[in-house]
Amino acid sequence: AVVSTQSTGKALHYLIKVPPNEVEDALDVAIEVVGEAHKDTLTHQLIDYLMGEIDGVPKAARYLFNLYMSLKQYREAARTAIIIAKEDQTCGSYRAGHDVL
Repeated sequence: AVVSTQSTGKALHYLIKVPPNEVEDALDVAIEVVGEAHKDTLTHQLIDYLMGEIDGVPKAARYLFNLYMSLKQYREAARTAIIIAKEDQTCGSYRAGHDVL
């Protein structure tokens, strides 16, 4: 079924407005929706949200990594994975940092 960009945009809008206790599940769904839509405007809107430009709260880098993977933007995903691994190592989570890479 073909879904319009407008209805996908509305869905994304509602997904990023969920209560804090439902953010993880909503972000997973939003990443899947944007990954399947392959629309630059939706991708940029979700990236802005993940970077904290919409609500002032940056989200975990793993969401950005998952978005890039769903968009098959492997170069950006690799860069994000390196950032995640460095953050994990800085926090003393060497195993988690190694697992990311």
